[in-house]
Amino acid sequence: MNMLRGLWFIAISLVLAAMIFQFMATAPATAKERAAFVIGNAQYLDGTSRPQSVADAAAVADMLRKIGFEVSERANLDRSAMKSAAEQFMSTLGDTRIVVLFYSGGAMQVQGRSYLLPVDASLSATTDLGSWATDLNSLLGPLSAMDRTVLAFLDIDRDNPLNLAPPPARPPEPSSSTMLIMYSAGPGQTVLVGPDRSSPFAAALLKHLPTPGLDLANVTQLIRADVVAATNRRQIPWDHNAGVSQLILVPVDRKP
Repeated sequence: MNMLRGLWFIAISLVLAAMIFQFMATAPATAKERAAFVIGNAQYLDGTSRPQSVADAAAVADMLRKIGFEVSERANLDRSAMKSAAEQFMSTLGDTRIVVLFYSGGAMQVQGRSYLLPVDASLSATTDLGSWATDLNSLLGPLSAMDRTVLAFLDIDRDNPLNLAPPPARPPEPSSSTMLIMYSAGPGQTVLVGPDRSSPFAAALLKHLPTPGLDLANVTQLIRADVVAATNRRQIPWDHNAGVSQLILVPVDRKP
């Protein structure tokens, strides 16, 4: 009898262990394991306006929360606030495994590098870009530390209308082996908006990123196809994917 009880206990234990393992394998990462930094800059002091940026950022932040991310959401940041917000976010990451960066707002591309503009940016042909703008690499480098997976979605212009020179001191390229950087437009292109003043890129991201069972390779392909169709090929998203093509953020048996 005692032997039968022992065998029954072992069998029950094995079944429970298998159920726990399956749940852990398919469950989305916890908020501690997933973090997102979302910025929407819309109202610039020089009169430039990107009215969709804050609303798009808010929608993306809400979507990321629904798929298990702890989100730091900021809007209309000036130069000082952008720096302090980035530092505060990075200080909370700890052992976070997956980090998403979403930025919608003013930006420029100079000699292949992207610079994010605070709302108080004062630019002219003689501006020292480094004193006003945030080099994207200064964010991606620290975010990718400790072997984190970094997913950056950037709804930004990639031109240089003032023909500015790059800053003399520039942070190094991020060296993470697991990183996705997706721009809403190709080099030299500017961001377009739809009839309702929304961003085709943000709309496509909101549609495809939370799709259960869809890996990032297919997510980026679908986003690109949607934006190309919505803009009649005037805006073509561009991405760099290193080691995350098969990453699935939402398991097929779970809905965001």
